[in-house]
Amino acid sequence: MDSFEWNKIFGWLLAAMIAVLGLGIVTGYAFPNERPETMGYLACGEAGCVTEDAGEEEAGMSMADEIAIAMQDADMSKGANVFKKCATCHTINQGGEHKQGPNLYGVMGRDIGSAAGFGSYSSALKEETGSWTFEKMNEYIANPRSAIPGNVMAFAGISKADDRADLFAYLNEQGSNLPLPAMPAPVLVDEDPDGTGAEAAKADDTVEAELENAQAVPNSNIGGPAAPNQDADENPAQ
Repeated sequence: MDSFEWNKIFGWLLAAMIAVLGLGIVTGYAFPNERPETMGYLACGEAGCVTEDAGEEEAGMSMADEIAIAMQDADMSKGANVFKKCATCHTINQGGEHKQGPNLYGVMGRDIGSAAGFGSYSSALKEETGSWTFEKMNEYIANPRSAIPGNVMAFAGISKADDRADLFAYLNEQGSNLPLPAMPAPVLVDEDPDGTGAEAAKADDTVEAELENAQAVPNSNIGGPAAPNQDADENPAQ
């Protein structure tokens, strides 16, 4: 094959590339792909579907319900791996030493700020009442600074509920054994709160039909088509 044939081949390839590039540019102008002002991505789970930027209230699930659901399928082995994020400042073995943070053996169910022999609690944790329930630990590990303002734990938190549930399952097996939180009651959703759906329209049609039938009955026939003629019975011989 001589150079002229090669030039023809390269020319056709170049022309095809230019055509594809041009088609892409024209398509981009004809069908612009812009980010919408309101995102329509749906995140679906057991609690239903909510938009990407939906908050906790819009999602219809509290943090307590969220962790209660996640705990049902929590995996302790995965939790042991998640705990590696905590191991820099905490030990978990029974009788383990305190480090920058207290030893966490038996922490689930323990009063907040009460680990024996640990004297470096912040005033915020010392003043916090209650115990480390699943719900309280969930709030704290999700966002430590928000859950107990003023505490000095240098940890940003764990954002994924499943990771937190795995961690709590692991912690719970280390000297605590709290019962798992109960599953939340299902929430019944009114699919037609404004009464404008198909069922509402069907009900309206039924009512209108009954009214039309009632108006079609003449006043003189109240006794019904088979009602006896009382005057004829009283005067049979006339």
